Amino acid sequence: MANEVVTFTAKHITKRAAETAVETGVYARKDEFIENAIETLLSARKDVKADIACELYKKGDISIGKAAEMLGKNIEEMKLELHGRGIKRRTGDDIKNTKEGANIAIKFVNPKTNK
Repeated sequence: MANEVVTFTAKHITKRAAETAVETGVYARKDEFIENAIETLLSARKDVKADIACELYKKGDISIGKAAEMLGKNIEEMKLELHGRGIKRRTGDDIKNTKEGANIAIKFVNPKTNK
């Protein structure tokens, strides 16, 4: 996925924390600090991560396979998650999911593969 520029207004302390993390050498850039903070939040808040994954699927931004991968679920568990939220599966998703599943399996078997 390509990088995209995102701008937002941060509290002074948040901005200073990001700047200080770079100044001390903990992070090379402020965006790395912010990206790591978001990843940490999503790891701690599985409910928020599930909300985001399901909404991205619902909007058509990701496949059911990618949503399942984000949540550490298999496809059947993801189908149940979507059903429980009243989100209908998209047609044609099974073919895309099969391809993504195959790519995930290849990466698991051979982590050096970058497909």
